[in-house]
Amino acid sequence: MLKRLLGRAKISKIGVRPAAPLPGRRGVTIVTILRNEESHVGEWAAFHWAAGVRHFHIYDDGSTDKSVAILRSVLPAEALT
Repeated sequence: MLKRLLGRAKISKIGVRPAAPLPGRRGVTIVTILRNEESHVGEWAAFHWAAGVRHFHIYDDGSTDKSVAILRSVLPAEALT
């Protein structure tokens, strides 16, 4: 039964429709710390952007990989601090 359910599931589609922000507000913001997350950060940011997050405040804790460059390539410049 689980196999049938998973076979029909559209996991790659996001069914969330975020509400419009109230006047004077930008919407949902994520604040996080990252370090060397190159292998996951692009997918993570793209998912949250698609789910309605409109700004990302990222503190890079000394990454030596391409984490920040990947974020810059996935997100609009005005959405990333």
